[in-house]
Amino acid sequence: MSMFFTASYISQLTLPRVERIPVDTFLTFLDVLEDLRGDFLRNVSSLVSSHIHDILWRPDVAQKYIFERIDGETLKKEQLDSPGLVRFCELEN
Repeated sequence: MSMFFTASYISQLTLPRVERIPVDTFLTFLDVLEDLRGDFLRNVSSLVSSHIHDILWRPDVAQKYIFERIDGETLKKEQLDSPGLVRFCELEN
């Protein structure tokens, strides 16, 4: 199963492709995400979702998320699902 759910596969998910995935397979995929990354995804989602309109339409471009000012190498140094990655999704003060 791990070969099926590769990063390459996940990055290629688009609505038409998701709609063609058999329901059993997609439910298995969601179960894997829940088991492996559920807490992290919920934490990031709760921080970002409340500001999604600001992200998409940028009414106040001066307001930034912490991750917008962090270089890629610093982000890559964070461990998967780390509290630091979650904090990077907060708005700067």
